[in-house]
Amino acid sequence: MNPRNEMKRTMRTFGQPVKIISKERVVDGAGIFQKIFKKSCEYNTSEITTVGKVTENKYSLWLYDYDKVSSIDKVIFKNKNYEILSGDYDAQIGCWRLIVKEELN
Repeated sequence: MNPRNEMKRTMRTFGQPVKIISKERVVDGAGIFQKIFKKSCEYNTSEITTVGKVTENKYSLWLYDYDKVSSIDKVIFKNKNYEILSGDYDAQIGCWRLIVKEELN
């Protein structure tokens, strides 16, 4: 069995629909997000304003592109934009394995 076809079938079953932006082109895809937990830090300042808690929403993302793309610039899921921090295409399993961060609007 072709790994890309097997991954396509798995992503259609278990993945959630996403939009992939690749070189100014929008492509449909499916992804499985998993939150990466990190100990939150609290930063304070001696001035009047307080920084408060700083949190980053980072996710591990397995992403399948229905139209094969050579690079991914951004992922849109449930009207939220996700910036690609690291990762690459895995030819053995036929999908992208990425670390993404939710962009704050």
